[in-house]
Amino acid sequence: MNVLLVVAEDRAVCESLRAALPESDLLLFENGLSQGLRRMISLKPDAVIVDDGPQLGTGAVVRSALSYIDYPV
Repeated sequence: MNVLLVVAEDRAVCESLRAALPESDLLLFENGLSQGLRRMISLKPDAVIVDDGPQLGTGAVVRSALSYIDYPV
């Protein structure tokens, strides 16, 4: 089982991924970067998917890298 964290402003991104991924994967959704960072630190997911929305995108990836996140983003 893979644990994937999706950080996206639009819930439809998460639902699209849920439909595309195997049912054995655990898909978690956070709609903001601060909530996503808290979840990343407490849960240690296998991968993080960040939406390229206006409040997220490249800046979110940089902020998560600065927080010493040690898994694929």
